[in-house]
Amino acid sequence: EARRAAAVQDFMVDLFRTNSSRQADPVKARQTTARELLDIGARRIETGLDEAPENKLALLRLFGGLYGEFALSSEQLPVRKQAVELSHRLFGPDSPELASDLVALARTVGDHDEADRLIAQAGAILDRRRDERSFVRGQQRLASAINNESNDPEGAQKAARQAVAILQAFPDSAELAEAHYIVGTTLCSQGDYSSAIEPLRQAIAVSIRAQGIPNPKLSLYYEQLGNAQGFTLRYADAEASIARAIELAHENKAEYDYDRVRAQTTMAVVLFNEDQPRRSLEFAAAAQTDAPEASEGTDAALL
Repeated sequence: EARRAAAVQDFMVDLFRTNSSRQADPVKARQTTARELLDIGARRIETGLDEAPENKLALLRLFGGLYGEFALSSEQLPVRKQAVELSHRLFGPDSPELASDLVALARTVGDHDEADRLIAQAGAILDRRRDERSFVRGQQRLASAINNESNDPEGAQKAARQAVAILQAFPDSAELAEAHYIVGTTLCSQGDYSSAIEPLRQAIAVSIRAQGIPNPKLSLYYEQLGNAQGFTLRYADAEASIARAIELAHENKAEYDYDRVRAQTTMAVVLFNEDQPRRSLEFAAAAQTDAPEASEGTDAALL
């Protein structure tokens, strides 16, 4: 593990140095974006490091995760597929390593049926290993919950609760926070907003302990908590939660700031239901102004 960590570190340092040395213009070198470096690194991994396959797999996972943080699913997908192929070759068809990489790929493919097949494949591996309580099993149940959140809320809630029961035995993680969040959102989709409040609070608390403030999911978690509080007529709490969501969205800048627009829209709804139409209109107008002109994926539907 120490050698692998050192190899990954060396690769990343060399990536920065090589990019700088290739640029005749030092100003241009300094202006290279993180996205551009990520693409350069991904190409180098794809065609190299065959003599050190375990190091290559570690880097594929790292770059897959980075593409995920940039919300670049189409770029993430080939990296995740390559990780699955290499994991299968290195560790075999019944390895927990392969199960983990299958789950990561399932969360990337963007097709419900294909994701379901990959999640089931990972689950079958864990079943054969009689593995019911590992972190990977928790990730597998969480992936199932996410994949079925919109088309089967009841099944998604069951899977999310299973994920919580498993993952809470480990140190706080982004996965545990997301599992709490899915429990909350599926309760909301079933109209049980009162019961949704506590798991959404848990999602926030775990997310802060695991990833600090701000982090990519925290604004969304506060927005959903405010949404649930608004539907239970706890308007003061709802306003406070959504105001925090808006604040965090400003701190956590993104190419398309869906979190801020989503939170402003939810605030407009809460204020309208609270008989404050003038304030509601202000937030609705702000959301309309901040909304991207063109968008794609699930966030486009939310806008």
